[in-house]
Amino acid sequence: MIQSTPGSHNLNPLWIALIAAAASLFGTLVGGWITNRNQKKERRNRRIREQLSFYSTLVALKMEIDVKTATQKKANELNKKARDADLQVFAGDPSSAAQVLLQRLPSEERSYRYDQEQYKTEIVPRYKRMLQYWSEHMDLPESSTVEYYKDLAYYIESHDRAENSGYAAGVVTLMIDQLPNLDPLFKELREQMEKLRKDLKEPGLF
Repeated sequence: MIQSTPGSHNLNPLWIALIAAAASLFGTLVGGWITNRNQKKERRNRRIREQLSFYSTLVALKMEIDVKTATQKKANELNKKARDADLQVFAGDPSSAAQVLLQRLPSEERSYRYDQEQYKTEIVPRYKRMLQYWSEHMDLPESSTVEYYKDLAYYIESHDRAENSGYAAGVVTLMIDQLPNLDPLFKELREQMEKLRKDLKEPGLF
């Protein structure tokens, strides 16, 4: 049997010190890497949540506008259907048909005034709230969204000028007809909101 000499299995104190130092350094590096990763992840998620709040606010305002305009459109369609049905009864009697129209005229005028008032006091203010909120959070939207800011601003400015400038009715109608199409903006807002929702659910790359 081969016998070990005393101290033959003892490590050199220098090696022990080097191993301890390496283990400590490795632990520090790993701990630092984990901390840095968590901080990056938190910054990423915080940014996503801020952007999601921005886009969700604008989309919510647009949905409120859509509900009002859709309800208005539906009510007008039902009113037209009822009017046409009344006129159909007197299709061969122009005099009676004219009388029906005269009888319906007050309600038609009230409906028209309500639509106009709702547009000025409920719908346009929501567009203005969108623009105000956007201007206060210009650091949050993606660059692809920022491109549409001027369209929304132009829409509101053109509407205000058409309503308050005292132009002739024909000029006002022409200005309203030439308002920019905001559908691409609202499509962008919805797509970005959905993308951010998905990003927030994903763990990230780090």
